[in-house]
This record gives sequence, C-alpha cells and structure tokens, in this order.
Amino acid sequence: MFSKETLDDAREMDTRWQSQCRERYKEQEFEATTRSGIPLKMVYGPADIAHIDFKEIGMPGSYPFTRGIYPLQYQHQP
Repeated sequence: MFSKETLDDAREMDTRWQSQCRERYKEQEFEATTRSGIPLKMVYGPADIAHIDFKEIGMPGSYPFTRGIYPLQYQHQP
C-alpha cells in the first residue's frame, strides 16, 4: 500500500513526535484503552496499516464496514 520510503519516513516522524510529546508532557501518562480494554496508541500513521491490504479495509459504506456503515459517514445524516 505504501512505499518503503514512505513507511520509513512515517516511522521516523512518529519517533520524533513521541519524543517531543514525552519531553513536553513529562509528568502525564498517555495510556488510553477502548471500553474493551484494547490499548490505543497516542497517534496512528501509515506504518500501522502497512501490513493490511486495502481490500481488507474496503470503502466506507461497504462490507466489511471497517470504515463505517454510511458511504459519506454522517456528513448527510441528520
């Protein structure tokens, strides 16, 4: 899905970003989880989905609905 160069750049930017955040917010913990207890990262980037084929993700409003059940999400929903 992404070129090796793009993934390497994304990993480098993520490492830099995390170190800047840790330096700025030294005393705070940023450990978040879902209601199911699944740990969440502070930020996600291209490297997090490099192993996933686009066909597995699909389009919004299409099976397997990993990107939402509405094609335009809630832009045109009341």
